[in-house]
Amino acid sequence: MELAKPLPVSLQKRCHGWKSTSYTDNEAWYRRLVTGGQRPRALEKQAVLASLENLMIFPFVKSAVCEGVLSLNGLWTGIGEEGLECFDPTMGRFLPV
Repeated sequence: MELAKPLPVSLQKRCHGWKSTSYTDNEAWYRRLVTGGQRPRALEKQAVLASLENLMIFPFVKSAVCEGVLSLNGLWTGIGEEGLECFDPTMGRFLPV
């Protein structure tokens, strides 16, 4: 039997069907994520977004962002492809830098 931790509610809402940290529980969601070789890349990008979300739980970070003193940006780097992408929150996707 595989034990799994439930995903935080904030991520459950964003990940549309992700049940827990267990691959077995989430196999269908994982397959729907993207096709072929895009899976690891898409999961890496989701991890960047989760990290940005996690930073906002710190009161000093949240207040600095709200006051406009601090800006959080999500970057993904594809070392093998020599790619660098930045998350654009208005478009809801990563764009090449």
